[in-house]
Order: sequence, then structure tokens, then C-alpha cells
Amino acid sequence: MTPERHTALAASLLALIVASSCATSNQATTSTPPAADAAPASDAGTARRPDGPIDCGDTQSSPGNCGACDHDCLGGTCKAGKCQPVAISGSSSTSGIAVGTDYLYFGDRSAHVVARVDKRVAKQARYEILAKDQQYPYGMTIDGADLFWTDLGQFVAQSQGILDITPNTGAVATLDSNGAVSFLAKPVDQPTELRIVGNEVYWSTITGVYAAPRAGGPARRLTVERADNLAVDDSTVYFVDNAAGELRQIARNATNASSTLLATIDLADCVEQDADAIYVCANDLQYKKRGGIARVTRDGDKKYLVTGADGVMALKLSGDDIFYSDYGNGISRVPRDGSAPAEPLYQGRAGPMAMDESAIYFYDRQAQGVFRLAR
Repeated sequence: MTPERHTALAASLLALIVASSCATSNQATTSTPPAADAAPASDAGTARRPDGPIDCGDTQSSPGNCGACDHDCLGGTCKAGKCQPVAISGSSSTSGIAVGTDYLYFGDRSAHVVARVDKRVAKQARYEILAKDQQYPYGMTIDGADLFWTDLGQFVAQSQGILDITPNTGAVATLDSNGAVSFLAKPVDQPTELRIVGNEVYWSTITGVYAAPRAGGPARRLTVERADNLAVDDSTVYFVDNAAGELRQIARNATNASSTLLATIDLADCVEQDADAIYVCANDLQYKKRGGIARVTRDGDKKYLVTGADGVMALKLSGDDIFYSDYGNGISRVPRDGSAPAEPLYQGRAGPMAMDESAIYFYDRQAQGVFRLAR
């Protein structure tokens, strides 16, 4: 998300920052645990569950057979055949979020920490602090036993709820299995998302796309154009310029090169890719129903899968579906090929999200907590 987009967060973020001063006691405990527990197993199938035996009871209200036989709500209730989320940790302003085998990791920008909580807890639990003095922990991912994240930088609340990010105060950080924090790059001018492919870490900033060895070493600037989010395959980095409304591409081995325009997408923000296409979310934080999700082939053919959304904050690919969070409308899913309309899964104020094979984990800004929603 761009500096201008951070400015556009206006009323949404100021309220969260103010709220942090009165965060409840269920939020944090300080410890020195090991870092990431390893990324969860990849999801090889679809999120939709087949119907089981016809004698499994009331599938409209049974938490163990919600919507279909043997569909467990993982601690949540079942309402009208849909699982309801359960709070697993309090947080007044969650930013980055990632899920491992045993833990959910997230950044709390008001408390300035990176933290974790057992992802299987039956009820809301206190989180464990893994790293302190984080100004604005943002993009987050797990690779093997290590946790990586970007620190967007020092932010100041200005008049009318506007957030201002101080230039060159950000960082790209990692936490190893021994709980030690180190920096791949610092200072960095407003780093947002990051991806790990092979032995390299790639991240987006307002001054371009950068890469550095995962084990540490000099950073390399790939492209001279602004980048606000990115996805990476074996040969190419795909990134969005939110200010220009563009999806662009650059070779992974490039250095200080000009990228190629792939498609124009107004309000382009988050981005993911698979073997067939690149998927880009349009994020309208002014709530004028201009947000959505576009599917763009590597030849540049563009098709909108979702339109009329508010602020699509994150999208994740799983099986044949795209799961996405919308600050105005909650959690939904839509087929990757656009063969059916989006299906709402939860109505709320959903922000950053992560997924594993059994659940969706997300931050609800209205409830000010991190939630688990059975898939």
C-alpha cells in the first residue's frame, strides 16, 4: 500500500491508533520464544467440502456439521449453515499477518510489536511478543523456520486522521528459530510487502523493487518504478503502482531496469499469481464501491472477477478459489476463473488475512481482534 494510500486510510487508522492507548489486558505477554514454527502445509484441494451422510443432523446450526456433514467450525458457532469466526487474540491495530504450523503471527502497529498466538486456542488468548520496537510491522511471511516482515517506518497522526510516514525510517527484518532479530535492509523508504523465492527475499517500496540474499548481503534494486505490492514466480516479479493504477513486470535478475506495463487497474493494491494469471485487488478506502479483483493473464488480457467492493485488503489463492478480505464487507471467496459470483463467508470489517488448510485468520478492525474462521 502506498504512502498516499496510507494517507487515504484517514478515519480508519486514526481510530485504531487512539484505541491502542486503552488496549485490554488480554493482548500481550512478553517472552523470548523461538521464532516461526514453519509454514503450514500447502493446500492442495478446494475449500468447499462435500456433503456427508444425510443423517448428520441439523447442518444449519450444528458447529460440527455446519453447512455440510463433518464441516467443523473449529470453535466457532454455526449460523444459517455458515461458520462464525472466533476471537483468538486481542489487538487494537493488526497490520501484517502470517500463519505457521502451530502459531499465528502478526504485527501490532499501536503496540509496536511483532507477536504470535497459538492458532488452535479455544478462546481469546494473550499474545506473546517476539520483537519489540517495531514502528509499523506490515508485510509478513514465513519461510521454513524463519519469520520475515517489513517495518513500514515511523508514522505520525496529522490533522483530520491523516497518517504521515517519515521517509527512510523503515526496515526489512527477520526472526530466526532462536528468536534473534536481524535486518536484511535498514533504513528503507516505506517497504510494504515481501516474497521469498529460492534464496532471495524480494520487497516493494515507493522507490522500486529490491532483492537481497535470504542469508543477508547487499540489496539489489531491480526496477526504478514505484512498487506498492508484488508477487514473484520463477523468472518474473509482478508489482503494482497504486498511484498510477498499473500492474507491471520485471525480470528477477534485472538491476536498475525499466519494467514493462502489463495492465492498467485503477486503485491496484495487493497482488498474487499462479501458473495461469496474476490476480490484483483494487482497494477503495473511500468506500465508494470502486474496489474489486482483476485477473490478468501474462499476455495482458484482463477480466474483473469482483466489482463494487469497498477496500479489498488481501487475497489468497487456494484450490479453485480466491479468498479475500474487504474492509467494508468481510470475508468472501470467488472462483479463480470467474465462473460464479463471489460468495460471502463473513460479514464484518476484515483487514489483513492469512490462510492454512483448515481456516482463515484475519483482523477485524471494528471488533479490534484477530479471528479464526473455519473454511
